[in-house]
This record gives sequence, C-alpha cells and structure tokens, in this order.
Amino acid sequence: LMRVDLLGLAFTFAGLALFIMSGRRAAPEYTAFVLFFLALFTKQTLIAAPVACLAASFIVDRRRAWRLAAVIAGCSITTLGFLCFATHGRVLLHLFLYNQNPLNIRQFRILIHANLNETAPLLAAAVGALVACAVRLARYPGFQVRVRAGLRQSSYERALIVGGLHLTLAFLVSFTAMKQGS
Repeated sequence: LMRVDLLGLAFTFAGLALFIMSGRRAAPEYTAFVLFFLALFTKQTLIAAPVACLAASFIVDRRRAWRLAAVIAGCSITTLGFLCFATHGRVLLHLFLYNQNPLNIRQFRILIHANLNETAPLLAAAVGALVACAVRLARYPGFQVRVRAGLRQSSYERALIVGGLHLTLAFLVSFTAMKQGS
C-alpha cells in the first residue's frame, strides 16, 4: 500500500486526459506537461505518456513541442537543482546510483509473460487503432498533412493516436522489468 505507482499513474492519466482534450489550447497542454513532470518524479518509468504527447506535438507544431519539452525540462532541472542543494547532492545517489540493479532473466520471463497475458488485448487494440488510423489517413494524398489535421481538429483521432502511442511505448517500457527488484 505504500507504493508510489498509483500516485504516478494518477498524474500520468490526468496529464493524458488534459492533453487529449485540450483541443490544442496552450494552457491545458502546459498543465499536462507539469503533471507529466510530477509523474516522472514520482516514478521514473512513467516516461511513455510524455514521450507520446511530445511526439504528437512535434507532428502538429514543432515550436509548441519545443516549448512543452522546455516546460518539463525546466521543471525537472529546477527541482533536481533544489533537491541537490537541499540534500548536498545525495539525491543524485538515490536517483541514479542506488537504483542500479542486476538483470534477472528469470524474473523478466515471468513478469513479461504475466504482462503479455494481462495486456495483450489492450496492446493489440492500441496497435490496431494506430494502424487503422494510419491506413484510413494514408488512402488520401498528403498523409502527413492529414495526420497533422487529425491531431489538430479531431479529439477522436487525437485520442487514438496519442493513446495508441502511449500504450505501445508503455509496453516497451515494461521491458525494464528485467532489472532485479523492479
């Protein structure tokens, strides 16, 4: 009961919801990236959502995407600097050096098997949604323009693309279960 997973997931899904529902309005997108920052400082493996949203932002508007990246980087650097000052650098030991665990292939096989059994339908739906959206948009000339327009104008397509990217990236992040103690 004392794990940080639930808090980090709450920040992650609140950020995803804000980003998807923002309709390309700036304030909710920046707020989403502040929530992603909180999620990452809660649990470092919750990187999939900010990467998916940043990828979608780069497709739509590179300048805005760089500003969103600057928000999360600025919050992270400022917080890490404050924590380094407050702990005389000990936070770096705890974040980066004390977490170096050996790889455990047996644990990896067990956890990935369980993960696949539980999430295979969800992963298939995510990849299927991405493929279906891509196939539908690829039928017409100007594929990139149509994807960009879909991300800008349709919250349905935005949810499909961002959600599909997030679930696919989250599955890839699950391979960190190879580390002993994860």
